[in-house]
Amino acid sequence: MGTDLTSIIVLITFATFCLGWWISSFYLPKCSGFVVALIKALIPFAYFSWFDDKTWRLLDDVSYAKQGTSLLKYGWNPFTILFSHDGLSLLFAISQSTHILYGWWNFLAQYLFGPHYYSAVFMNVVLTFVTGLAFDRILKRLDFSQTYRKWFCIFLLLNVSILAWSSFLNLKDIFVMTLTSISLLFSLQIIQTKRLMYILFLALACFVFGFIRFYVPLLILAAFLAYQLLNLNSKIILLVVGAAGAAGYYIKRHLANFNIVRPSHMLFGWVRTVLTPQPWAIDPAYTFLLLPSIFNWLFFIPSFFSAYVLWKRSKFSRFLILYALVVITIYAMVPELQGPRHRIQILPIIIWFQFHFIWWLLPHRLENNIPSSDLMLEVSET
Repeated sequence: MGTDLTSIIVLITFATFCLGWWISSFYLPKCSGFVVALIKALIPFAYFSWFDDKTWRLLDDVSYAKQGTSLLKYGWNPFTILFSHDGLSLLFAISQSTHILYGWWNFLAQYLFGPHYYSAVFMNVVLTFVTGLAFDRILKRLDFSQTYRKWFCIFLLLNVSILAWSSFLNLKDIFVMTLTSISLLFSLQIIQTKRLMYILFLALACFVFGFIRFYVPLLILAAFLAYQLLNLNSKIILLVVGAAGAAGYYIKRHLANFNIVRPSHMLFGWVRTVLTPQPWAIDPAYTFLLLPSIFNWLFFIPSFFSAYVLWKRSKFSRFLILYALVVITIYAMVPELQGPRHRIQILPIIIWFQFHFIWWLLPHRLENNIPSSDLMLEVSET
């Protein structure tokens, strides 16, 4: 089982640890970042060195790895291929769609560390540290204390769901999660500051989404519109309604399978989207989700409680909650998209709900001065 212990996997593990520790140093104490980075790098190292029997291989992950290997054979490097007409044509041809970004990501990983399935997996582990950085900045804008943010980021990076999805499988959903987290940060910065710089940053992120999961910017736009409606900002509403109309036209014109949407299935689909998979009925290919599914079910009701309290706490928190609601509601109407993979893009928000409940249970909130996010204070005010 697994691969032999080689110098390549040792090298990529060390590189993952160093990059993760460096990125985490922007929002975690060095000692905490060291321990977290070491744990996160050693999990895929141990798995691919000794335990990988390919049971946890799906269909898409193998396809992505093969795309990277195929691109290696043509003699391009990951950077020049992006600035050549022939290179881009090759990317589109191998991906067989416009979603070329994750195939390129595998190409980059295998170019750096060799044609191995796990090369992109380790790079996805690094992406989780970027997600942590984005959410640290989000929570800072929501006026949470430094102690709260530090413990949340540790909880996020070592959460069983994050570890399960990022440590064993070569899937694009971790990339989508990271890009979504960055986009949500830019969106929140636009809401709070209305600065052109952040609008341009968000536009760039939306452009990148076109090459990995085109409809995510439309979901962010829907959450942004809902937020503005709640705050009755008429000028921005007119702008967003126009953008939403254009987006609707784009969807209708380009989404060949638009008829897969089933509004009548929304109630059942909502529950299925949130609670899939059931811990007692997990397919053998998904047994890596056993602990995450148990954790998800245990925190189902507490997460709703946290979401309610966070909604009451700050109007800016509502944007993130609205985004999670938009994603779940859209997927609830599309049976083909109700698996746990599509929930990964909002996983940091779900983990935030879980953490906020745990934070309330702690007797002193791990600090002398109870932060403004104290749940009991919020409950008493409501």
